[in-house]
Amino acid sequence: MDGKLLNVDITTEEGKNGLKSAIADADAVVICAGEKVSACMQLTGCESTFTRFFGDFEKKYDLTDVRKSESCNFESIAEAWGYESRLVYLTRYQKTEIPVLSELVELTEKKEYFVITTNTDSQMKKAGFEPEKILAINGDMGKWQCVHPCIRRTYDNKSQVVKMLLAQGFGIDEKGKLTPPSDDEGNTDFSQISMEVPEELIPACPICGQAMRPNVRDDETFVADDELKNAALRCSTFLKEHAKKKILVLDAGCKTDEIETLEAFLMQQRIEVPQKTLMIMKI
Repeated sequence: MDGKLLNVDITTEEGKNGLKSAIADADAVVICAGEKVSACMQLTGCESTFTRFFGDFEKKYDLTDVRKSESCNFESIAEAWGYESRLVYLTRYQKTEIPVLSELVELTEKKEYFVITTNTDSQMKKAGFEPEKILAINGDMGKWQCVHPCIRRTYDNKSQVVKMLLAQGFGIDEKGKLTPPSDDEGNTDFSQISMEVPEELIPACPICGQAMRPNVRDDETFVADDELKNAALRCSTFLKEHAKKKILVLDAGCKTDEIETLEAFLMQQRIEVPQKTLMIMKI
């Protein structure tokens, strides 16, 4: 894309005013959101929060953040789902305040925009962006799919995730926040928490009976459901409608490999990005 690259810190008044000016000068805005504005990254960056909810796994497997769990060999399937259910709820269903996203929602609310994200935590929707203007190319942690898809279908998982958490000993307050049992000092009392979920709550495909997994793009078995396909069509239509207009592209927390993933997905879907880009701003 043509256009000058500019780094902007919108936590400062100067940066916010610069972004306001750029948005006002553009006909439309495309927000590319990456890992740095994900709920998972907020959890990874807060050791006390991780310990509060995963202290038992931290002690048993020497896990200090979410990233380490990706290569962890859990003792059982029931234990793996114990960990996964906590992670899914905290990152996908519990609202996480990310100031830069709140700022972007406010700055773009009266502008034509579209959000393209590699994140799978629905953080952009939770921040206040309109669902029909979001394309989450890597799927949704709020859905499960057959591990070896016997059918190209996904299943909402919130009710089952909640059952898993309650079975482990957690509570959920009136605001939807996950609450662990506490000891006299206010720390999580892991003696009252099970690391495993009951066998009857372990997800199985309703069609073939195989195991289920989160609907997250990580290999060729990923299921792109109708919701994702329709979002891709809306994104394509948006970019075509603005092909000859001034587009402001905002890079919100994307790493280099995420930019490459976004570009590869757009090419695969034959979604053409307008060449008349006013500015590419990293925020």
